[in-house]
Amino acid sequence: MESIKTRDFTLDLAYTFATQFMARIAESAIDDASLKSLSTTANSLVLNLNEAMHKSNTITLSDNIVGLDEIFNNEFRSTKYFIKSKSYSNDATVANHASLLLNLIYKEGWSLESYGYTKQQSRVENLLDEKDRVPELKQASIAIGTEPYFDRVRESINNLTAGIATRDTFISNQSKLKSDEEWRKLKDTINNIWALINVNCLVVATEPWLKLKDGLQTIIDRNQTLAKQRGSRKTEDLPSKN
Repeated sequence: MESIKTRDFTLDLAYTFATQFMARIAESAIDDASLKSLSTTANSLVLNLNEAMHKSNTITLSDNIVGLDEIFNNEFRSTKYFIKSKSYSNDATVANHASLLLNLIYKEGWSLESYGYTKQQSRVENLLDEKDRVPELKQASIAIGTEPYFDRVRESINNLTAGIATRDTFISNQSKLKSDEEWRKLKDTINNIWALINVNCLVVATEPWLKLKDGLQTIIDRNQTLAKQRGSRKTEDLPSKN
């Protein structure tokens, strides 16, 4: 019996596929000792794969990012609303300085604290760079007292960026090898289950076995199609060589 083709599966798709595969077997309630033994092993490996993909330390690091993100959000909001308040000043010079800085913030995004991390980081860096690079903006910031605000924005975005990098490094260094190994063992067990089911469909050929095979074949086909579609999108995203 040919093995199930999972070469194009990403790790998250592999986990989804394995979970669906084993859930369908559990629904069949076929009383077969070999199937039960292999299923017990496979379900244990599914749990191991899930643990390898989502370590408790990763959750801690992600919670840290949420906290750092909230700090940045507060610092950016404080800065933009402080400048906004200065734009209403009766002192025309102060109001003009504030307007220059507000235009810079509007240019990069008034609500950039709600952007995705990568876009957010890029926009904040652009904003701070232009504020320091353009003499009029730097002078305006000093004149109305926003330099300490911008310093805190810079510090908070740097801390957030470092927190994200720490989590990404942890995930890539700590869980990849273990998760790949768990998937290899799980894949072998699933293929053994698939072979057992096909043998029983040929030898026994009772409705429960045939129905189980049909249900699993649907799950296999659906996930293989999804894997191919993802692969096609990746290929289309590559820059042209022409």
